[in-house]
Amino acid sequence: MAPKTWLITGCTSGFGADFVREALKRGDKAIATGRGDISRLSTLKEAGAHVYTLDVTSPSETINATVAEMIEEVGDIDVLVNNAGYLQMGLVGELELQAWRDIFETNFFGSLKMTQALLPHFRSRKAGDIVFIGSIYGLTGISGGVSYSATKFALEGLHDALRQECAPFGIRSLMFEPGVCRTEVCKTGAQHLDTAPKKEVEELAPMRNFVTALNTALQGNEVGDPKKVVKIMVDMVRGEGVAEGKEVPDRLTLGSDALIAVQPKQETMVKQWDEWKDVILSTDCDDVAGREEPEYVKMIRSVS
Repeated sequence: MAPKTWLITGCTSGFGADFVREALKRGDKAIATGRGDISRLSTLKEAGAHVYTLDVTSPSETINATVAEMIEEVGDIDVLVNNAGYLQMGLVGELELQAWRDIFETNFFGSLKMTQALLPHFRSRKAGDIVFIGSIYGLTGISGGVSYSATKFALEGLHDALRQECAPFGIRSLMFEPGVCRTEVCKTGAQHLDTAPKKEVEELAPMRNFVTALNTALQGNEVGDPKKVVKIMVDMVRGEGVAEGKEVPDRLTLGSDALIAVQPKQETMVKQWDEWKDVILSTDCDDVAGREEPEYVKMIRSVS
């Protein structure tokens, strides 16, 4: 396989640095990005990565200009990894609106702006991979991490629509949904729990205490190995290792805790669809019964 060039956001923490090192190990090029002081990426630069300052909360015009600069200096980009993001703990009844806006600006709109910046390049080349780092909590909500969960649910919808839009151009959208991994995420989540704009509600004190205890229990005990997770994600993009000779799914859940959290929800939904099928179907207009499947349903089915 010809070497690929990876553009990875959020390389100062989380999966980012592991993505860079794994890509370089495979003989690929890596563009490592992070906001603020670029010296925080010095070890990745020493390993052979190209490093750039890039804040995904910047205006689209700034991001587009930086991406154009990368392409001019490094060459064509083959893979975008939307990794930048953070965990914010807090309750629906306590987190103020600004806290929600802040996390959506990074976790969702940051990924959206990066994707929009790369799409013209990928379309012109009729090739490219867009990787979204989702979460098990983008499949099943969690009290105490609700704002984070909401951003990851939003990415799931973006991914589903994007893969339909991009398929005619040879562009893939891949969604990975890891469980909780042993990174700095939970530690920073605790910091955001302390600093996020919120108004404490007395009646919610027991739940707030539970959230604090949960975050403390997580730190250092996360079941997911980030290096193993990243290795599989790179395998999936490159079609080698665990993905060799297989049809690569457009989304994949990773981690034993992820399976434990998600599988019961999916099984319950299937059971409910079966038990409530008559009720579900009863809401159609009367003139639909016995008619051929509507054209728009066929159209939706064809791209799903």
